[in-house]
Amino acid sequence: MEAFQETLRTILPWVEFFSALVGLIYLFRLKNSYWKWFSIYLIFIVFQEYFWFNNNSSLLNITKQEYYAFFGIPIQYLFMYWLYALKSLNNKKLFFSFSILYIFI
Repeated sequence: MEAFQETLRTILPWVEFFSALVGLIYLFRLKNSYWKWFSIYLIFIVFQEYFWFNNNSSLLNITKQEYYAFFGIPIQYLFMYWLYALKSLNNKKLFFSFSILYIFI
């Protein structure tokens, strides 16, 4: 099981990088669509994964777990929820009510 986890730990950052690269290629084709923000989201994910993959020490007394718990995962959740609730369902009330609920609870 540990060998499988180590294999995934080395392969998954490359998969994220290639998905961000494809997103960057399609970024200029999607100028007039809200899907261009998904490409930027993928690039953001790659940057944060690359930083914490190569930097295991704490930055400004912030550990990797604290960063992901209080910044990384909430940004990812709010973006994906924005893409789903606001853009796919066209329901602003649903998006804002549950986003505020997520932020404050």
